[in-house]
Amino acid sequence: MSQSNQRNFNCKDEELPILAGFILASFNRDLADFTAFSPKYNADYAAGLQSQIDAVAAVVAPEEETALLKRLTKTLYANMKMLVQPLNKLELYLEMAIESIGISANDFGIVQARKAAHGRDAEKLLDLMRLVNHNVARYRDALMAQGLSQEQIDLLTATLPQIQADNQQQYTIVSNRRQLVLDNIDLLNDLYTELKRICKTGKALYKNDSPAKVPDYTFSALKKEVGNQAKKQEEETVADE
Repeated sequence: MSQSNQRNFNCKDEELPILAGFILASFNRDLADFTAFSPKYNADYAAGLQSQIDAVAAVVAPEEETALLKRLTKTLYANMKMLVQPLNKLELYLEMAIESIGISANDFGIVQARKAAHGRDAEKLLDLMRLVNHNVARYRDALMAQGLSQEQIDLLTATLPQIQADNQQQYTIVSNRRQLVLDNIDLLNDLYTELKRICKTGKALYKNDSPAKVPDYTFSALKKEVGNQAKKQEEETVADE
């Protein structure tokens, strides 16, 4: 176990095995060139690197937890999105009752709550919805006189317990995972050491003869690709809502 808990790499924990997978794929493609450079680089070395990647992946992104986080995130986003329309209607009723209530949608908390829902900030949304629902209760009669129904009031509260529970469960999983990574940081650092060695060798092999392959052994280029994949997955999650 590492005594310092120091990370020797500058990417996110969960990105490291993904980056490693890209590098290993390039290494396997170019194995003949690497073996010609040094007999150390052979099929057994590739198999050992795959085992390292699998071990790190099991620490930073356990399969069951990752699937659970994905489900939680999808539900959380959907429930936050469900609050937008009731907030829009509430704002209209507030505008209609402005003479008797005399406060703006911003002071009521509606504007900020809607922004938090769009921004998927669960903690901020929960805080703001407490303000919104406090004001709904305070000005209930004036708002209902404009058409706000009890059903619409209930919509402003119905999803909040689930948002709270999902947000807390997410935090617990991520916190526990963070500690697991710290307890096994040497696994991640050792993998990163091997990746640096492969990348340094790959650049030396291809810088002059095959420059198109150099990005396959360059961390900055590979991190961009990981970011693109993460963005695509985020867009897919949104599309599934």
